[in-house]
Amino acid sequence: MKTDPGTKYIAYKLILLLIFAVVLQVRPNIAVATTPFEELGGQVVMEAEHYDANTPRSGQSWTVRTTQSGYSGSGYVEVGPNNGTSIATDYVTTSPEVMYRVKFNTTGTYYIWIRGAGPSGLDDSVHAGIDGTGPASADQMSGFTPNWVWKRDTRDGVPANISVISAGVHTFHLWMREDGMRVDKILLRSSSSSTPPSGTGPVESPRVEEALVASDVLATDVVPNRATISWATNDSATSQVEYGTTTAYGETSPLSGALLERHVVTLTGLSLGTLYHYRVRSQDAAGDLVVSPDQTFTTLSTHVFKEFNGQVVIEAEHYDGTTPRNGQEWVQRSSQAGYSGPGYLEALPNTGITITTGFTTTSPEVVYNVEFTSTGTYYVWIRGAGPSGNDDSLHAGIDGTGPATADEISNFPIWWAWSRMTRDGTPARISVSTPGLHTFHLWMREDGMRVDKILLRKSSSSATPAGAGPSESDGRPRVMAVGDSITQGAGDSDGFGYRDHLEFLLGVGEQEFVGTYRDPTSHPSYDVDHEAVGGETTDQVQARLPAALSAHLPKPNPTGSRLLLHIGTNDMQDRLPVDAVVDNVEQIINMVHAHDPSISIYVALIIPSTLAEDDAVITDYNNALAARVSSLHATKSNLFIVDMNAAFKQNPFWQTAYMADAFHPNDAGYEVMANAWAQGIATNE
Repeated sequence: MKTDPGTKYIAYKLILLLIFAVVLQVRPNIAVATTPFEELGGQVVMEAEHYDANTPRSGQSWTVRTTQSGYSGSGYVEVGPNNGTSIATDYVTTSPEVMYRVKFNTTGTYYIWIRGAGPSGLDDSVHAGIDGTGPASADQMSGFTPNWVWKRDTRDGVPANISVISAGVHTFHLWMREDGMRVDKILLRSSSSSTPPSGTGPVESPRVEEALVASDVLATDVVPNRATISWATNDSATSQVEYGTTTAYGETSPLSGALLERHVVTLTGLSLGTLYHYRVRSQDAAGDLVVSPDQTFTTLSTHVFKEFNGQVVIEAEHYDGTTPRNGQEWVQRSSQAGYSGPGYLEALPNTGITITTGFTTTSPEVVYNVEFTSTGTYYVWIRGAGPSGNDDSLHAGIDGTGPATADEISNFPIWWAWSRMTRDGTPARISVSTPGLHTFHLWMREDGMRVDKILLRKSSSSATPAGAGPSESDGRPRVMAVGDSITQGAGDSDGFGYRDHLEFLLGVGEQEFVGTYRDPTSHPSYDVDHEAVGGETTDQVQARLPAALSAHLPKPNPTGSRLLLHIGTNDMQDRLPVDAVVDNVEQIINMVHAHDPSISIYVALIIPSTLAEDDAVITDYNNALAARVSSLHATKSNLFIVDMNAAFKQNPFWQTAYMADAFHPNDAGYEVMANAWAQGIATNE
């Protein structure tokens, strides 16, 4: 993204208290405070402007104001616009809301005192509640005058009260009843005395530090030799996992000293088909340590590659079994550059041995488990290399047999190249007669032969796969994040932008992020691939996307594959015509749909700018884009809109809470984007 010279990113991170409270729920209006108010001696006092969440609804919102003098603290909250609106029923879900977190040490009934003001008799009432509910005992608090006054009365004639049935952290809520209502201060007290507080009332209660808590501890991406452990903490803390085959554990992952709220650790070198116990450990900057209870996962007993739409792709080193024979074996290597995945296989030692007959029982072998849903003939493509003309051939087969149609695959140069040709001059092929689980085999013909990747496909086309070929088949949906520097992650402290947050919400390892570019350059747990270039306009994205689709979303794509599109900010900075930019986006949508109609396309209404003139142009663009995408949806049922702009602007403090500069989000803003993407995906799929 283009920025004015001298602009610097603000290096801070606002903790989003509610990001894990409700799965995929967007509650973006989070205030700076991070810990709850503490009730002591049956009383808790809160300045109204010190809320923990603020949720606009029905075109109304609570806003911090300082217009009316005599307030306590730094201001008060007023609900507006003041146009005579009143919400008396269903207010929990339809009325603008402010929320406060309170740690109650004492249970029982608490009477609600509000220091408020109502400019008129039509602006002088509010609803209250606890833990997301609006009990009848606390609704319709009223009787406020134009001057600041303490009230606990309801329109039912009873004092407003809530019931706290358990000690611990609860949420206290205010909802608008009449717009124009002003709230300065809140007092919750167990005393039933009808004597109101004097003046501005007691001083605000302190916020208390909560104990460090680990939540949402999950094992995902569990395969024969690997598992990914993810969890969240309520404060920034370190990451480590203890694991082993008993509750004594015995193994620990390397300690990650980075202080994070979302934690991901990948365990490698695990045994196949084994029950593992594990627990997570995190420690915050204050030295508080949390250790989770024991949990278990079981690694798969075998790899299973899944054929999809007549194709399966296998990294050669991801075999399920290997059998050395006659003093030779297939060994994973990484000496020859240019391989795909973590390495390749080489038949060693290279002593000039050739096995042409009886190879299924005498030659070193590797085996792969493949689940076929479609029967028929599959052509065998091998990406391999031969150091010389005496090291450049191998045999292939299915279900333990080596058919003549797949033996002696050859024609490999000294560099990596694809071949399907046998020494008989015919393309190598196998026959799959029944759907279900089968085994695919490679046997050495000449030692020294190197194998990097395997492609089995029903197409008889002689067209050679490009480069390293398609991505490995594992059944995971692919996700391509397309855009400019916002998608790239500019302004984010870890360089991911929204992508790591989104992967965490969707399930680490449960989808494959793909693309031409990598930011950051590597990560042990999160995918780093994307399709975003800083500073690009929509026409530039349109020009480079066909190559990216062919390389990284090659048809067919696994079910659930998605393309996420957030573009147009640079066009608006350059003041390009809105209609022309929207036309470019439509062409991109049509291009993706024509490439593979199964890909779900999510188009973002782009985030706002802190510069008023730019933001006005962005608003015009988003309105036109929303109308165009809606019209296209009639013929493209898997085309959806995600309103990033609204997700930001629901927070009246979005400019400071979510932005690193005029155009890029900060860490908190990227979390809002991730939540919006995830909610859009959950809603539409």
